Amino acid sequence: MKKFIGVLLIIGLFFLVTSPLKVHGDGPDAFLIVTNPSEDTSKEMNIAWHTNILGTFVEYTIKEDSGFTSSNRVLGECQAITYYDEGIKADITDYKCDATLTNLTSDTEYIYRVGKTNFSSTYGFTTSGTSAFTFMYFSDVHVYLPIPSRYNSAQKLINVIESKYRNLKFVVTGGDMTAYGTVRDDWKSYYSLSMFSKYMIASTPGNHEYCDRSAEIYADSRKYFD
Repeated sequence: MKKFIGVLLIIGLFFLVTSPLKVHGDGPDAFLIVTNPSEDTSKEMNIAWHTNILGTFVEYTIKEDSGFTSSNRVLGECQAITYYDEGIKADITDYKCDATLTNLTSDTEYIYRVGKTNFSSTYGFTTSGTSAFTFMYFSDVHVYLPIPSRYNSAQKLINVIESKYRNLKFVVTGGDMTAYGTVRDDWKSYYSLSMFSKYMIASTPGNHEYCDRSAEIYADSRKYFD
């Protein structure tokens, strides 16, 4: 019996040593994904995201090509960044990535996803045209996980606006979207609002984006949104 247990332990150690370790988990390769305006949003769009692995890219196509059968790919330009997460009281190192989609058609709906092997869900945006447009202005959400009503109220407001204005083109945010700019999970919660997967977001940071839980300015938190 002892010999049998010993054999099992040896086999277990063999698989532990020889099996590759997943350093980025089993979720999507990319997170904190956002569509930002370029210099000319009629033919270009900027995409930004965070990741734990190298080699992630944006795969994009027109909205009608929902299966991404005729898609294009743009490799992200990434750099390693380290920033403090006050939620776990430790430094975190990610890759912050950017990609510019070019040669787009004006006044056209596009979809995209980000990743390398484990792709994100599908995101979308509309390039600008020459006709009249409607946009959403959003401010002072103060997302804070211990008070979920803040996030829930923000999402309900987005739903109401979308029900009244069917042709929204983009979103402008006026700052103070998180309660504290140093808590990573608050940022992840904020970025999970449905508007991020549908529209181009033009953001202006507020003082809360730069503040920690002691209301002290912590400029390093700009790495969440810059």
